[in-house]
Amino acid sequence: MPSIFDTQRTVHVMFTDRYFRFLETGKHHSIKRYGQKCLPEGLIQEGIIQDPETLSMIIDHYLIENKIKRVPVYVNLPDGHTIVRKVSVPLEIPFDEIKGYLYMEIGESLHLPFEDPILEVVELETREGANEVLLIAVKESIVQQYVDFLTELKCKPQVMDLSILSLYRLYYHLNLYDPNQHLLQIQIFINSFQLSIFHDHKPIYVRSQVLPESLNYEIQQSRTGFEVYHPSNDENGTMEQIQVISQEVERLINFYRYNMTNGEYQLNAYIVSGDHPFLNSYAKELENQLGISIQSLAQPLFQTDKNMNIPFVLNECIGLSLK
Repeated sequence: MPSIFDTQRTVHVMFTDRYFRFLETGKHHSIKRYGQKCLPEGLIQEGIIQDPETLSMIIDHYLIENKIKRVPVYVNLPDGHTIVRKVSVPLEIPFDEIKGYLYMEIGESLHLPFEDPILEVVELETREGANEVLLIAVKESIVQQYVDFLTELKCKPQVMDLSILSLYRLYYHLNLYDPNQHLLQIQIFINSFQLSIFHDHKPIYVRSQVLPESLNYEIQQSRTGFEVYHPSNDENGTMEQIQVISQEVERLINFYRYNMTNGEYQLNAYIVSGDHPFLNSYAKELENQLGISIQSLAQPLFQTDKNMNIPFVLNECIGLSLK
């Protein structure tokens, strides 16, 4: 039985609208345990906690059951309120002052869809007499909501990350990266999907979208307590969902080539991950409809220290553990 006072233990968690999942690592980053809990509809909506009291009761019981309280926690935040954008900054501003400059420009030359951003900047290049930087903006109130939520549950949140970054970190760890790649990550979840573009190890685009609610689900639980939502009706509702995803992927392929890179580059690598029960069939349908080749990460890629396969829905948590 793991001790709650083992200082080498770290728990990596991820919240989605319908799931809470965790991955526990120990000495030398060995993977000890994992788990997944289904969440009732409406507790979290588009990444925002709507019913903290009920969610707290469910997660508190689950944490106690799995003995993962009072340990350091790394968190994959919902990405739906994240902005990734290239911005130009005057040459005379030193890099270590760019973040402060951009905070001052909010509402002036810099317009964001929320008023409480946390900003991070990545230096890119000098172009047309200005420094071009990559701006990553996250809604602070959502970050704080999850920090407060976990702290009240006697957890110790230490690192906050984005699932798109964790997935890319896993992709790189698997030696799938090529320096010439313009990579599209397709994450398909049970009620939404997310598209993100990476080039030269940097995220340059991210967008989330809700899926049509055309499928019904029931909860299934394994002998180890691992819960999943399983479709309770036939697959007729999948066509509406795949059409929405396909249209958005095709739009982004063209937008990246002709608008974002002015015809100079095009997307040439695609991966798919997520927790949708029809993830692999959706990936194959995207290949057929769009004429692209997709690397599916929808199979177990890692094992615990007791040689148990880890379900692919933990991919983002594994990537978080590599941070």
